[in-house]
Formats: sequence, C-alpha cells, structure tokens
Amino acid sequence: MPSKRLREEDRKPSSMMDNEYLYIDGPQGVGALSLDALKNSKTNLLTITYAQLVIAIARRTLIPGSYYNILDYQTTYRMPNDPNNEVIAVSGEGLIVLATSNETLSPLAYSEVFPNDLIFYHVTNDQDIVPGCTTGYISRRIDTKYNIDLPYDWRNVVFRRWQLNVMAMDVTGAVSNYTKGNVVVKTGTTDIYIKLNDAVAKPFTDLSAWLLFTWKNGDFVSPTWDYWTFIDDSFTINIPVNQNYHDRKAFAIGSVGDNGCYSIAVLSRTYDIINGANVLFSDNCCNIRIGVNSTNVIFNSNCSNINIGNSCFHLILGKNCSDVSFGDEVASVYLGVGSHIIFGSGCSTILIGDENMQVRFDSGCNNIIIAGTSQNISYDLNCNNIFIGQNCEHIKFGMNDAALTLGSNCQVNEFGINVVGITFGNGLMYNKIADDIVTENGIDLTTATKIYDSSNKFWFKTLDATIKLYYFSNTTFALTVVDISV
Repeated sequence: MPSKRLREEDRKPSSMMDNEYLYIDGPQGVGALSLDALKNSKTNLLTITYAQLVIAIARRTLIPGSYYNILDYQTTYRMPNDPNNEVIAVSGEGLIVLATSNETLSPLAYSEVFPNDLIFYHVTNDQDIVPGCTTGYISRRIDTKYNIDLPYDWRNVVFRRWQLNVMAMDVTGAVSNYTKGNVVVKTGTTDIYIKLNDAVAKPFTDLSAWLLFTWKNGDFVSPTWDYWTFIDDSFTINIPVNQNYHDRKAFAIGSVGDNGCYSIAVLSRTYDIINGANVLFSDNCCNIRIGVNSTNVIFNSNCSNINIGNSCFHLILGKNCSDVSFGDEVASVYLGVGSHIIFGSGCSTILIGDENMQVRFDSGCNNIIIAGTSQNISYDLNCNNIFIGQNCEHIKFGMNDAALTLGSNCQVNEFGINVVGITFGNGLMYNKIADDIVTENGIDLTTATKIYDSSNKFWFKTLDATIKLYYFSNTTFALTVVDISV
C-alpha cells in the first residue's frame, strides 16, 4: 500500500539530485550520498537478515560506513479495499543500506535489480504508514532513467481492480421509467448508461437523460469490490461490481507485468503523466498534467490545477475540482461540481454537474449537457447540441451555435449571431440576443431582430409561456415590447 504520509527526508524534490548525488538531511547533518558509491559498495558489503539488522540496531553493533545487504527484504502491505484484508508480499529484491553510525542507517537504499533507482527505506514496521509491512518499508522510489518519482514502492505494489457487473439491461432505454442514478446496459452491447434525471420514456440517445459511462461492462476497473460509488451533489451513482479482479500496477494499461508509465512525479501531490491509461487520483490531488491520448482517467473530489492534453477521452472529475484545462478534441467527459474549467476546440460528449462556474468552451464543441444552477459559462463559435438545466445564468453563446436547449428560470444569458434551433423553458428573463435567431419551437426572430440591428434585445418567456422581445431605442431610449408568442 502507498505510504499514507511522507517522512521529512522524503519531501526533498527529485530536482535536488545533481550529478547523481542525493542531498539528505540525516542524523549526521546535511550531506550527500552518491548513487555510484552505493553501486560500488561490494568491497565492504555484509549480508544480513532483517531480524539480524533490527537486533544490531538495538544493540548498537552496526559498523559505521559499512554496507548491509538485507537478504530477506520484501515489500509487504495490506491490499487496499480488499474485503478479506489480504496481505501481499513481494520477494526477490534485496536492499543494500549504509550504516551511518552503530545504530542508524542512511535513508537511501540501493537495489541491484534496479540499479538506477533511488530508494528511501525505513527499517521500522510502521503500520500507520504501510499496514502489513514486515521487513520495513519503502516510502519513496525514483527511477532516475525515466524520471518516475512516487511516494511508495511502485515497482512492486499492485492495486486490485474488480470487474464491472451491471445486470440491468434494456434495448432502447425508453421501455422502463428509470429514475436518476439508475445504471443500465444496452442489450447486446457492453455499453453502460447512467440515468441523469427522472424523465420517463427517454431513449439512450437522449443526452439530456442518459450518460454513456466511461468504461464497459466487464472491465476490471473498480477500486472497490461491492459497488463503485460516485457521489455528486446532484445524485449518487452505484456501479455494480462482482468479486472477479485483476491486480495492476499504478498507471498500468495491462496487468501486473506492465509498468505503463514514464515521466511521472507524484511528490507533494504533483503528478505528471504522459499517455496514461486507467488512472485513478484520490481526493485533494493537485498540479496534475495528463498527456495526449490518455484514456480512462478519474479524479476524485477537490483536485485542482489540472492540465489535460489533446485527444484524451473517458475522463471523470469529482466535485469541487477547479482550475482545469482541456486540450483540443477531448471526448467523453463528466464533471461534478467545480469551477474554473476550460475546454479546447472540438471537445464532445461532456456532462457537467450542478453549480459549476466559469466554464469556457472553445470553437466546435458539441454534445454538452450542463445541469442546473451553473453560472458564467461561455461557448465559442460553431458549438452545437447543448442542453442546459434550469436556473442557469450568465451563459454566453457564440455565433453559429446550434441546437440549444435551456431549462426553466434561466436568465441573464447572451446569444450570438446566427444561433439556430433554440428551445427555451419557461421563466426566462433578461436573455440578450443578436441577429438571426431561430428557435426550435417555431419562432423566427430573424426579421424582428434585424429591424433594430444596433439595439440591445432581450428575450423573455414567462412562467405561463408568454414570449416577448424587449429592446430600447438607440435614439429615444424608449422601451419597445414585441409580442412574439406562437
């Protein structure tokens, strides 16, 4: 299991390494240990078992300056979320450590199996940090060749992923009256759909009612063994899971033997992933960069400062994620409650939960669903197939946007030139419109708006569905109201 917290000596960033030296604030003061010195330590290398090492430390019989090869070291930890609390033990990699006094060891260890790794080793079995450890534990491991820096023994630790097992099936999604949060597989496929609201008789193709889930039924991706639960302020989703599982290393595409990553730094909650797949970030992660073409990435709650590259897809961000930027042509994205989010051009199939603020879409984005009470959202030109829930405000649409649906009580929104195919709910107020507006429900404003081309025009639809266009004269400032109800 990864370390729950870092020791002070582990917090030094890997950038402090210079000419293969690691600077350490140890019991003898600040000094430098050479990786080459560890590699060449065989001239005064002593073999020892873990039990003998512990006794030597207690009796103060270590030989200062000598190197000890811990023959029986193994990475041992309790598997996270396993219902049986299974303890995993991985053997085959002895560690070489340096005695800095007759009772202390340097925090830096060396592995002959992976000679380019810098390893932080602790001889005590601290169960609060690594439950299940038996021969000490590794709290940080750095591959100096590929710049992989993680605060646990990522070479050996694996994580269990249980199999998705949704049993409810439907051909179209419109047969039964599903309620918000229901999870259904489309018959004859492995596609999983999640119901977004309580609207009845809605087919899977209705993006306002159904979300296509990131993974397929039967995928081994759940970090929990009974249900994979996603909690948002809007509703809770429980994806059924069975007890079949695969064990995978962090960021691995395949199973245990696949490292699946390089150029990764996970220190002080900083992440840098190139072409990652099947990645799960826990709560409160920050300073994260995801490279191009990454897939199946999940961020839990309160993650921030996230940069996602071009052409990534199947992404989920939990509630209160903030300062998120997406590259171009990102697809299949779900965002919980959050703020400060930017999408590049050509992004598609995006679901955003309640109470999002300051969201921007560049040109050509499509198939976007935004739940109610979101604010300060802007769309560039040529965006289409946009559904916005009730009580939204301060939303700006660019020119040539098309196929827009706004729920009831939306207000103080702005529509650009040549916006077509708009459907409004009731209770709209102070919605500013430009020229050439055509609504889906048969109201053609192309003539009415062009007559007063330079005037600010506002669209109102009252709770009883009365529709009026308001504008002020540019010369007399007189208020004119045009009744355009159908």
